[in-house]
Amino acid sequence: ITAAVHERSAQPGASRPSRVFTEPLTPAERRVLKLLPTSTCRQMAAALYVFPHTVKTHLRGIYHKLGVASRAEVLERAVDLRLL
Repeated sequence: ITAAVHERSAQPGASRPSRVFTEPLTPAERRVLKLLPTSTCRQMAAALYVFPHTVKTHLRGIYHKLGVASRAEVLERAVDLRLL
C-alpha cells in the first residue's frame, strides 16, 4: 500500500485535488491517517495508546470529511489532497 501511495503521489494529476473538503481533520484524525497505509486498526491503537474503538471513531470522521466509503478511497483522496 505504501508503494501505491508513493506512486500515486508522483503522478502528474495527483497534484490537484478533485474537490476540496470543508472541514479540516483533527490532529487525532491526522495521526490515524498517517498510520493507515501500513497498519491495522489494532496496530494503530497500540501505536497511539488508545482503544481500537477510538481508532474506528477517528476513521469514521476521516471517511465522512473526505467523502469516501473505503480504505482505498481514503488513501487515494488523502494523496490527492497531499495529506499523505
